[in-house]
Order: sequence, then C-alpha cells, then structure tokens
Amino acid sequence: FWTAGRLASQGDWRTLYSLDGLAEVMDAPVGAVSFAYPPPFAMALQALSGADFTTSFAIWLTVSAASLTLVVILERNWGVLGVLAMLFSAYVALRFGQLVPIAVAFVVVSGRALERDRPFVAGLALGFLSLKPQFLLGPVIILLATPSLRRSVLLGVATSAGSMAGFSALVAPEAWGAYLAGLRDVANPGVSTRWDFSVLSLTSELPTVAAVPVTVGLIAAAVWLALRSSSRTSDTRRKLAISLVLSLLVTPRAVNYDWTLLIPAIAWLSPSIELDSPVVVAAAVVALASLSGFLGMSWLAWTALAAFLALSVTNTDATDPGAVVR
Repeated sequence: FWTAGRLASQGDWRTLYSLDGLAEVMDAPVGAVSFAYPPPFAMALQALSGADFTTSFAIWLTVSAASLTLVVILERNWGVLGVLAMLFSAYVALRFGQLVPIAVAFVVVSGRALERDRPFVAGLALGFLSLKPQFLLGPVIILLATPSLRRSVLLGVATSAGSMAGFSALVAPEAWGAYLAGLRDVANPGVSTRWDFSVLSLTSELPTVAAVPVTVGLIAAAVWLALRSSSRTSDTRRKLAISLVLSLLVTPRAVNYDWTLLIPAIAWLSPSIELDSPVVVAAAVVALASLSGFLGMSWLAWTALAAFLALSVTNTDATDPGAVVR
C-alpha cells in the first residue's frame, strides 16, 4: 500500500498496475506482489506516501485498530471482542496492514443504519466496499432480491461508489485504463502466485473442461443457499450478514485476512453473543479454517464458510431474541 501511494503520487499508474513493473520496484519475483485495488484507493493512499514506511505503517495500524475498536463499541457487546480476539484473520489483517479492518467498520455502520431504518445511509457506508469490489458482490445480490431495500440502499451504494470512481476518473483518467489493463495479468493464475488462496484453487487440479462447470456450479450453489437463507428472515442486518458470507464464498480471491469480514456476520446472525456461547466456540473453528486458508488449504476454508452459512439460519427466527447459532 505504501508503494502504491508513492506510485500514485508520481502518476505512474502503468507501473502500479503492472506485475512486472511493481515486482521491479519492490524487488520481488514477478507475480509475488500485485495491486488489484481500483484507483480511488490508490489515490487515498497518497496521504501516507509522504512519510517513511515505518511512520506510514504506524498510522495505518492505528487507524485499523481504531476501526475494530469502533466495531466493538457500536455492537455494544463484549462477546464480539471475544470473537475478534480469536480470529486469526484479524491478526493477519493488522500485521500486514490490510484494508479489511476499516471495511468491517463501514459494514457495521451500515448495519446500524439499517437497524434505524436509514437504508440510504446504509448504502452510502456499503459503497466503501467498492474499494474492494469482491466484498460488495454478496450485498448487491441479496439487496437486488429484497424489494424493501433494493432502491434506497442501492442508490446509496451507487452514490458513494460512483462519487469515488467519478472523482478519480476526473483527476487521473489514465489510472482507470492502466487498472483495467492490469487486471488481465493479476487474474491470470499462471502469472500471479497469490491465486493460491483463491476458492478457484478447489478445482485447480481438474482439467479445464471439468474445472469450469464445477466452479460455476459451486458459485451458483453458494448464491442459491444465500438467497434462500436471506428469504427466511425479515431482519435487515441478518440479510446483510448472510450477504457478507456470500461475498467470501464467491470472491475470486478469498485471502485469509478477508475472513475478518465474518465479525459482524457472526454478531448479527446471533442476537445473543456471550463469551461462553456456542457462537464464540464456532469462531474458534472459523479461526482454524482461516489458518487453513493461510496455509493454502482453501478447500477447507470454503467448506467451513458454506457450513457456517447453512447452519446460521437453521432453527433460528429473527423474532426470537434468544435465538443463537447452534
């Protein structure tokens, strides 16, 4: 991120979105590093590019920790802190300075807005996820299938996401051209080693003729399961929680630190989280699955997510304040 901010401040977009160019700047093997975030995020990172790396990382770490602290405060439940403490992915996200802790804070703000019947504000907060578009995929699918939320929330998403995209296109139109061209390299499993963490690696050992339909089938099954689960509850925050799990199931790059996105999902799928509750125990299981994703065992991580989504709506009712995930 620090390098991305420096390259963005120099207007060197081709190098930023080129695997060869970025590897040369960072003195790393080609494919080992990549920057797949859209230009608005790179522009935001310019704010840290003026300082040295150590200072920039300290600032970023402080903002990330503050974001997770805000999550605990907004949820007003210390059980959430217990879930957070056990998630290996949260440690990795902080240790390696990832975006997901800040994204989680925006998600929780969105959930709080939905709870207070302010769908447009919820959409504005969700629009922040466009900086990591795969996070936004699940919410968009669920929102499109929910008439009561569709218009206002999606309008909010379009407003914030469109504003960021429009501003960056106005300031540096060449950035988007470099970004779209660079995605072809980043999305090539034969070039980018980071695809080892992808859910698509579930089918990497299969011949192409079989891998494609199997992958499409897995994604279709995840979408079907999420839509069915979402239709069985009228609680808007539970719908959002299910959509977050869906995002992790269908994302083309489910890296282990992204599992931090499960913090609000766990909180909302269980109205009552206590430090000794089954949900916190489940979080420990999720932490182990997250670790397996870090070790490249994405099949286990994918299976754990699918099971979590399926079990999260089993024998629960949004109108039952005592319902918990079993």
